[in-house]
Order: sequence, then C-alpha cells, then structure tokens
Amino acid sequence: MSGLPDGIQTPGVAAFVLALIAAAELGERESPMGEVALALARGGWPVFPCDAERKKPLVPNGFHDRSRDLTTVERWWTSNPTATVGIVPGDGGLIALDADSPEALTSIERAELLPEGFLNALRDNTLEDRHGLVVSTGGSSQPFEFGGYRVPPLHLYLQAPASEPAKLPGVVCRFDRGYVIAPGSLGRARYRVIGRGTPLPFCPTTEISVVPAVPVLRNTPDTSLRAPDLARLRAALACIPNDAKTDRDQYVAMAHAVKGAVGLDRDTDGLELFLAWAERWPDGTNPIEDERVYETINQSKVRTGWETIWRLAAKYGFDATLEIEQSAQADFTAEAPAPRSGSSDETTTFVSMLTEVRDAPNEVARVLVVARIRKRFHLTGLEIQRAAASLLPAQRQDINTGHLLSELLLRPELLTTPTPAIPYLAWPGLKTLLSAREKTGKSTLALAGAAAASRGASFLAEQTTSKTVLWVTEEPLGVVVRRASAMRAEPARFIVLPMGSNPSEELQQAVQRWTPEIVVIDTLYRYAGVEDENDAAGWLPVFTRLDEITRGNAALLLLVHATKASKGGEYRGSSAIGGHVDLILSMNAPDAGAVRKLRAVGRIPLTDFEVRLANDRSSFELLGQQDRDAETVTSVRAFLAANGLTTRSKLRRNLQIGQPKVDNALKRLVDEGTVIQDAGGYRLLAASEEFEGAADQPDAALAVAAPSKKAPVGAA
Repeated sequence: MSGLPDGIQTPGVAAFVLALIAAAELGERESPMGEVALALARGGWPVFPCDAERKKPLVPNGFHDRSRDLTTVERWWTSNPTATVGIVPGDGGLIALDADSPEALTSIERAELLPEGFLNALRDNTLEDRHGLVVSTGGSSQPFEFGGYRVPPLHLYLQAPASEPAKLPGVVCRFDRGYVIAPGSLGRARYRVIGRGTPLPFCPTTEISVVPAVPVLRNTPDTSLRAPDLARLRAALACIPNDAKTDRDQYVAMAHAVKGAVGLDRDTDGLELFLAWAERWPDGTNPIEDERVYETINQSKVRTGWETIWRLAAKYGFDATLEIEQSAQADFTAEAPAPRSGSSDETTTFVSMLTEVRDAPNEVARVLVVARIRKRFHLTGLEIQRAAASLLPAQRQDINTGHLLSELLLRPELLTTPTPAIPYLAWPGLKTLLSAREKTGKSTLALAGAAAASRGASFLAEQTTSKTVLWVTEEPLGVVVRRASAMRAEPARFIVLPMGSNPSEELQQAVQRWTPEIVVIDTLYRYAGVEDENDAAGWLPVFTRLDEITRGNAALLLLVHATKASKGGEYRGSSAIGGHVDLILSMNAPDAGAVRKLRAVGRIPLTDFEVRLANDRSSFELLGQQDRDAETVTSVRAFLAANGLTTRSKLRRNLQIGQPKVDNALKRLVDEGTVIQDAGGYRLLAASEEFEGAADQPDAALAVAAPSKKAPVGAA
C-alpha cells in the first residue's frame, strides 16, 4: 500500500498510524475537534469525547463507550464541540508510554526503548523515522530536565507484542485498559506529532520489565491488609472526604492504602476505586495523573490497606462495628499467634508507632521512634515521614470550628441562589421535595425536566446546560426507558438505576461511578424503606446519606406520594421529612384537565406557578407564576376602604386570615403607597394626601408616580 510508513508489518496497524498522523495535521490546521474525531473514526479508531481541561471522559462508561460509528461521533462532538478525543492505544495494536517525568524517562531508557540519539534529535527538532512515533502532549504535565536537556512531556507509541505487554517501573503504559488523548486534540495545549516514524517494537529488557507473578518483597503484604470484599471497600471510600483540605501526601497515602486493600489480583479494581475517590476533588481532577500515581506504586512497598481505610472512614460515618469487633477479638485472644509481617496486628503497631512520631515531645524522642520503625519495617526515613504526615490531617479534619461572617461574605457563591439545574425543580447542592397525589403527573413533570437538562434544552421557558442525570426509580425499567426516550433524554447523559434490595447502597455506588449533576429519586418512600413517615430517628440516617450527594453539589429531587396533602395541594406530611429539604413543591390538579398548580415553600425564592401538559404528553408549558398574596391584599384594601383606621388584629379577626398573611398584605400596600400607618392602626391614603405628596416631588418622579393614580387609559 503506497504512502504507508516503512517498517510496519501489519496493514491494520499501518492504517491506525496514518489516521493518527492525519488527525494531528487537522489539529495543526486548527480544525474543529469534531473533524479530528471523525478522521480518527474513519481510520478505524474507536473514539470518545473527553473534557479538554481535566481529560475526564464525557460519556457515562468512560472509554468503554468508545465508538467509530460516524453518526454517534458526530452527535457527541455536536454536543461537546471543544472536547478532546480519547483513544485506547490497544485498539490500534499499539502501546503508549507516558514519558512525563525524569523517573519515567529513566525507566524507559534503562529498558532500552529509546533509540540511539533520541534526546539529541528531540532537542534539535530533528527526529527521524528511526526514532519512532512520538507525540508532544498538551495536558497538565510540565517540561522537565533530563540529561541536561529540557524535555516536553511525551507519549511514545510502540507496536504492542502479541502477548500481554510487560510493565515498566515508574511508567504508565496504556494498552487496552486505559486511554490517552489523541494527537490533534487541543487540551491546555495541542497534542502534536513531533516524530512521524514507524512505531518501534515494545521489547523492553527482561530484567527491567518483567513483573513476576509472585514478587519478592522486603516485607510481603499479608492478605489481612485486604478488604473483605470490594463493595465494603467502596462503601468505606465513599465516606472519606476528598475536599480542599486533602493535600498531596494524603492523596498519595490513599493510593497506597487502596492498593494494599485490593491486593495483587484485584489491582484493576483498585485503580477504578482510587480514580472514583480522586475524582471528587472539588478543584478539578486529572484522571491521567491519578492513574499514573496509582500505577507507579510498587506493591512491595505498600504497608497500609483495609484497616487504614476503615478506621479513617469511621470518622466520617462509616459503620465499622464489624471491623472494630474483629480488631478487639484479635487484641484480646488468650493465645493469639505471634504477629506475622503485614498482619492486622502488625499494621496496628505500625500506625501506633507513626502516631508516636507525629506526637513526639521533642526531636530526640522522634528520632528514636523513627529508628525503631526503620529497623522493624525496613522503611526509609522519607517513607516514614510521609506516612506520619498522612495521619495528621485525619486527626484534625473532622473538627469544624466555624467561620467569621466577614470571611464568608468574601465568597460570592454564598450570596446568591445557584442557577437551577432543572428550572423550577432542582438546584445544585440543594434538595427539593416534589409532593403530589398519586397519578397526578409528578413523575412526568420531573422526567420532562430531567430529560431536557440531560440534553441542555429549554424547560418551562428557561434554558438549561447539559448535565448528567441519575434517575433512581421503582417503576419497571421498560416504562422508564420508553418515557425517557419519548421525552428525548440524551442517552449518553441519562442513567437509569432501578431500585433493588438495598437502594441506599446502590445509589451510593452509582454516584461514585457516574458522578451525576442531577439525582432524581422516584419515590422517596420506596428508596428509604421507612415504614412510618413520622419516624424522625428512622429518617435521619436516610437524609444523612443523601447529604453526601448534595454536599458534592449535585441537585437532588425527591418525589413523594402526598397521602396527607390538603385539598389545596399544600404539603402536610411529616416534618421529619420536610425539615431535611430546602424546598417543598406541592402539586395538585384543580380539575381533570392538563393544568397543574405548584406551590413553593422553603429556602429558595420561588413563587407559585402553573404548568400545562402538552398534547404530546412529554413536554410542559409554563402558564405563569401565581401571586399567592393577591387575594389577601384585595381583601385588606376593601376592608380598610369600608371601615377606615383598623388594627392588625381586627383585620385578622374579621377577615379570618392568618396574621402573617395580613402583615404581608399590609407591607405590600404600605410599600405601594396605598396604605399608611396611623395612630397604631392602618388606613387607606386619602386622595388629597397622595396628591400633596406627589406635588413635592421633581417632575421626573411625578411622572413615574402618575400611573399609581390609576388614570383611565388614554386620559390626558
């Protein structure tokens, strides 16, 4: 085949390489990312969109959703035009090495994977065919010094062997279990092909690359470091915060602990769990860097595991009763066997000694403890220092001593109501309770809003931005799928979670997997499994777990069957439920038609409104927002006109209206200038008084005030 790079034996690999180079050329011409993605797909590469800044996949199942279907690819980049293009190197018979640090490049060089003269040619920008296929990356990694040269972060593409590629110490090698950003993509910078040669074979020297099935360890990790099962490990990690207080040492320590908790045979699962935990970092994450940190940890040096994780998680609400009991039994068994290296007892001793290092009263005491740890566990001083430092924040992190209001006032996001995730229904970081009688359309309204938000469409006359939705349902799966499809939910951003035997645990794991921005639970009673809606003790743990969702800034919409709703539609359910949410929306159907009235009560400034279900039974029309005090204002004005000066209490008794409503009506009338306060009561403003007040104003103010005199339309 003419035009193929020389030396490629497999035509398929050659075609994949040509597609990479073609995509890179499109990128250099600053073509739209959609064109780059389509060029790769046409060349045989399954692709998927990634966030340009964070490299995070923008499809629910990550790189597992990759596709070379041109219609799918075009739809993805129509929705996300600036997304970078993710590929799995193994799809093209290649393996990509991350050469993004001196340690990584040293390991690659020792494995004899760098051709002779590579660094000189890289420095002089004279890479030739014999130097292979080389890409300068455009992510967050920075250039580094190596051998006296300034080296940019690189992807080295090599031909993968027929068998499973070996690993290189300190190097992230992506074959078929990870992804890279393809050449031509524009992240923080352009991913550029700077070496257009034939991909060299991946044949590292055996001494460097082969990872033995049973590694020889200085202190072989015992199976007691491992978690009993992945589900329990996942639940514990979900309780451990990863917020602005999490520093680099804690982050690395967590990677070590997860690696120890899963063991050698479940390392792939461990990577998935660590990436899910790291992804919760509020200032944005870099999954490529997270993967690199985890993959470069030497299993032989892991000294922490499940016990470290469950003890830390217990500080944040994880139920570690079982582990505590097992630990106590181990401590007080009459004839306990001698502790083995890496056992639970040994881990406890290690943590205890680290605590001594942290709390040492002076330098001499600290040095003595460090010397004991080095002798017993064969660790370096740096490893001990980092491990001891990882304990420090865990002791202080759970204490919140409050904030000065003057400090909080400097945070503008605290001073305004957030932009709705679903207009009129859901707000980031807040909980909304949508209450209505059964079969009045609350699920239909919520689903229409969630579907619109998933594709960034307008809902109730307000524009949304595309968000990932997790719909937790008690309905049959087929019913939800058909309704969501009819309402044109975005398939790649709308996740359906049927409730099983343990909805709370299922939701927690789903949130960890999908990181949704909107969560809808239909219905709350089925999800919670609390028999008595007035059981405050029963509802508290339910909402404590739901708090974790909104604390991550997701919008939470809870649907309930209002068995106690009043005739007017007001929520009259348990305060054990209503007190835990930020807004209660009570919906009722005034007649058998398509109109629904919604009444809003809570911490969000939202007036009552009406909607109408369209004839297509899948969209709604906003009819207008209601003035719930209008009737009271009219009644108060009429009473004052008929009776003159009147007190607040007299208005309440005669009109049989609650005092708060009377006071709200009086305030509005006073603000309008229709009523004045006089001699302990209220009366209408006389026409002569209104005229005299207006006459004292400048002409411009008089012109503004004139309409309040209610002159007939067209009057001179």
